[in-house]
Amino acid sequence: MNTILHQTKSVFEFNFLYVIESLDENDGDSLTGTELLNKLKPYAEQCRALSTALVTINNAEQFRDAMVYLRDKAAEGQRPVVHFEIHGTDSKDGLYIKNGDVIEWPEVLQSISEINYASGCNLLVSFAVCYGQYLAQFINAGKRMPFCISLGSFEELYEDDLEVRFFTFYKELLTSFNIDQAYEALLAATPDMPSNYILIKADVLFANVMKDYLETQCSRTALKLRAEDEMNSNPTKFGHFTKEQRRQFIKDFRRCEREHHEQYYKESIEEYFQLREHPENKDRFLILESTDALLQTFDE
Repeated sequence: MNTILHQTKSVFEFNFLYVIESLDENDGDSLTGTELLNKLKPYAEQCRALSTALVTINNAEQFRDAMVYLRDKAAEGQRPVVHFEIHGTDSKDGLYIKNGDVIEWPEVLQSISEINYASGCNLLVSFAVCYGQYLAQFINAGKRMPFCISLGSFEELYEDDLEVRFFTFYKELLTSFNIDQAYEALLAATPDMPSNYILIKADVLFANVMKDYLETQCSRTALKLRAEDEMNSNPTKFGHFTKEQRRQFIKDFRRCEREHHEQYYKESIEEYFQLREHPENKDRFLILESTDALLQTFDE
């Protein structure tokens, strides 16, 4: 296991729990979001600063209005936890709203990113949604983080299982206020069923995306191939180069590209973790100061 998973911080605050529900009883759905919130209310009431609300969504317009509302409330000081009880599309490309509208993952990502930004990067978002974590494939480490923590699955979910698991998760979270303990409780909630729930933390996500980028785009071999491709595609400029000149060009190309990638990495840290607007985030998240430090962490 990569040690970076043990080093993560992803500290967040919350004072409001929203359950976003778009389910159809006429189509055989149980109102699992309503039921979840009703069961959690006794635990929420023990937290004096915590409020709860159920938001029922019937179409795409209502979904968008709800996301704008949550963003605006976050800008006023709310630190929301947003829990989705909505069907995922069979094609794994987004949320399937009650009336048949589809909200594709890039739009969902943009909406929750705006809520997270407004909340000072404190958003916990959870998906009682089939294929809910497919949203992660659209995340760019060069843009601001879309959430502090995300919980969901890349697989199909089953009603009986998700009801027990998410109730257990939130019960533990509202009791211990420890996200890792809550996640462990969720995993153990139905031991007779395999668990495919994934907890994604913002700093771990950034590290993994950057690691993939560095290994695929910045390796010695990748840089050599790109240098050779540049020379081969411009024979007017490089056709007269000797073998020694070609070797020197590759060497210089690697050095310049590594400097460029290091600068890109530092700029990405500042943008993703919103350090200009929220300098306190440097202490709230695991931020590795250089590409070498990041790669070494995975190698430990």
